[in-house]
Amino acid sequence: PLNTPFFFKYVNDCLTAVPNTQISTIFNIFNSFHPRLQFTYEIENENKINFLDMTIIRKNDGSLVTDWYMKSIRSDRFLHFHSHHPYFQKINFIRSFSRRVLSLSHPNFHEKNKILLATIFKNNSYPAHIIQNILTKVSNHLTSNNTSTTRQHSLTQSPQPPRTFISIPYINNLSEKIAKSFRTYNISVAHKSSNTGQKIFTRLKDMTPTTLRSDLIYRLDCKQCSATYIGQTSQYLKKRLYQHEYDCKIKNHNDTTTALTRHHIDFNHNFDFDNPTVLATNTNKKKRNILEMINIKKQKNSINYRTDTNNLSVIYNSILNPPPGNSNRS
Repeated sequence: PLNTPFFFKYVNDCLTAVPNTQISTIFNIFNSFHPRLQFTYEIENENKINFLDMTIIRKNDGSLVTDWYMKSIRSDRFLHFHSHHPYFQKINFIRSFSRRVLSLSHPNFHEKNKILLATIFKNNSYPAHIIQNILTKVSNHLTSNNTSTTRQHSLTQSPQPPRTFISIPYINNLSEKIAKSFRTYNISVAHKSSNTGQKIFTRLKDMTPTTLRSDLIYRLDCKQCSATYIGQTSQYLKKRLYQHEYDCKIKNHNDTTTALTRHHIDFNHNFDFDNPTVLATNTNKKKRNILEMINIKKQKNSINYRTDTNNLSVIYNSILNPPPGNSNRS
């Protein structure tokens, strides 16, 4: 059997050391398992070999050192400083990226890599003073030994109360104020982007017919007047519309009759079941209920019962029904 001094594997990338005379033998063994499972290999060149995002360098004394490796096809496009993201996310990006690069490289390569990092950050419009400040802090942290201080701090630190985490869409200048207010109540806010790739590329598949969609809030319009009915369902919309039509046809009604059916009975009006409008979708039942109540509030001609919005928090009132005159503010 062939003994190797080490063997590292990450997904389908492997790194090992074997005698030069055994390379072809091992390569053929790897490729003999299945015709569709074929490996390629690289051997060290000038005592260097690349593995993942590291260059491993074999020194003359047999010891190994590492350096940061960048592929030639890289784009150097990262989180742009002027992108619509929270400021702290941009700072955390260059801090964590710098820490990773310098951690992967031997101290002898730090100055070279800091110049490369500064160039990349500058090309993504990060200010020079921010770049210099963070690179200096990261470099100093890596070269100092804080093990004992960290251990002592962790032992003497008093237990903290449990913290609640919530996620909200990021809106510049507003989300920061919301997060600051929530910190008072021991709530941490994680900002997320509302402009996602899923929203940009929305036509990757054929559109699902409206009546075959589910987990949604819908609107039905009266054919004889301007009345509208707002509802929500986890079923296929087609099935929910059939239930509405059936309720309008039966003669015996009880207290659970919907406002749509009541409008049909009281005025002998019919709703346009062939042309429903989907207002929103959400697979979470609690969020779907909130969306339904919000849309009921927004519709001026909604015939829904007042009890349909009883569970909606009053904090939405100033947003859904702003005081007169606010609409003209710049």
